Order: sequence, then C-alpha cells, then structure tokens
Amino acid sequence: MDPPNEIKKEFGKNSALYDEARPTYPSSVVDDVIEISGVPDNGDVLDIGCGPGRATILFGERGYQVIGVDFSEELIDIAREKSSTLPNVSYVVGEFETVDLSKESFDLIISGQALHWIIPEVGYKKISDLLKDSGTLAAFWNFEDYDKRGLVAQVRDLYLKHCPIFPPDCGSPKRYIDKLDTSGLFEPTEVNTHYWNLELTKDKYVKLIRTWGWVSSLPDEESKKFLDDLSELLKDEPDNLSLPYKTILLTTKKSQSPE
Repeated sequence: MDPPNEIKKEFGKNSALYDEARPTYPSSVVDDVIEISGVPDNGDVLDIGCGPGRATILFGERGYQVIGVDFSEELIDIAREKSSTLPNVSYVVGEFETVDLSKESFDLIISGQALHWIIPEVGYKKISDLLKDSGTLAAFWNFEDYDKRGLVAQVRDLYLKHCPIFPPDCGSPKRYIDKLDTSGLFEPTEVNTHYWNLELTKDKYVKLIRTWGWVSSLPDEESKKFLDDLSELLKDEPDNLSLPYKTILLTTKKSQSPE
C-alpha cells in the first residue's frame, strides 16, 4: 500500500535535513537510463518529484535539457541553488498532475524516489501524453538491502514495530510494475537492480532515517520511542558504517497504441 499523500508535506518541512542526509544515485544508474532509453544528446528530460535536484543535476551534468518538478518550494529552492551553474536545468513548483507542460515534448521522463507519489489514474496518462512517441519513463529508488542480515534488517524490524505506514514490501518494485503494466499506456516494464554500499557516519544514518516519511510523520511520543530504540540498537555500532544498498531501476517505453 502506498503512503498517504499528505505525508509528502513532511519533505518540505524537513528540506534541509532531506538534502543533507539523502544519498544521490550511482552513476551506473544514469548510464543505464541513457543506454536503455536511447535519449539523444541534448535531449529533453523531465524529472518528476525532483526534490533538491539529485537526479535532475546528474542528468543536467550530462548535457541534457532538464526540467525538475516538485510540489515543495523549499526543496526547489535548494535544487536551484545547487544547479545554478547549469543553464540547461530549470524547475517548476507544483503538483505534477496539475503543472502545465507541453505534450509530446520529452525524450525521457525520470522519477527518482517519487513515482509512488503520483496518482496513477491521472499521472500515468499525463506521463504518456508528455513523452514523445519514442520516449522512455525511467523510475528508480534507493533502498537499504533488507535481504542482507545485520543492522539494516534490525532497523527494518524497528520500522515494522513503530511505523504504521512503513510498507512491508519496501524494496520491491512489484506494485509499481503492476500499475504501469496494467495501465495500457506503456510497453512491458524492464527491471534492473544496482547493488552498492552506502558509506556514512552513524550520526548521518540517524539523520537519513529521520527523513523517511514513515518516521518523520510519527507523533512526538511515538517518535521518541522509535528514536530511543534506534539509539539502543546503534550504541555498539562503529562511528563509520557501510550499509548494503540497492537502486532499483524501472524503465518502459510509451506504448505506440495506448488503450
């Protein structure tokens, strides 16, 4: 089950923390998207739910004309500052479902850590309309690799204990694949998974955990209980951590005969 839409507001409230703590995406993911999509040099790219511009900037640095869209003005302000030296990058503040964009104008639409916030009945049709006939949708997420034993699995147990909206299938793209494939708007979805390690301090790991919507939306009393349990779990861990991570990449082409 996807998280309640109002949880999105948490990201704007915690924009500085989000920008500090959230990791970027491996360059191999960008390489994969470019190769799979066949996006032309200097092609037009739209980033849905761009946040502080992580993915927007990665594609802007490759020379593409990129527009980032996000509902949070606070996060867009951060993104604009970070990409101030990239004249090929621009931003629009607003909900993707309602922002005014030209149809059939994008070679590639990307969404990093954000496709699950889109209202499928409205947003998927809009994605299809905005893509050129040969256009590609590429959605990707960074996840802790909960299949690995150790600290990340123990933290997942804390999420399950304290966080009612933590999705038990977090780390699985199945529900997004099903929605895309059954929409009739796209070709069958391809899945690629990139495995890597996230190197960070213990303090930064706590900050990262606090940015997750299922944690940041907890009432004060429940948040304290969660953070107390987390502190107890981490007390014997080293100051520098290496966490097993994976980036799941979904790619699909606009259907040539949408239903």
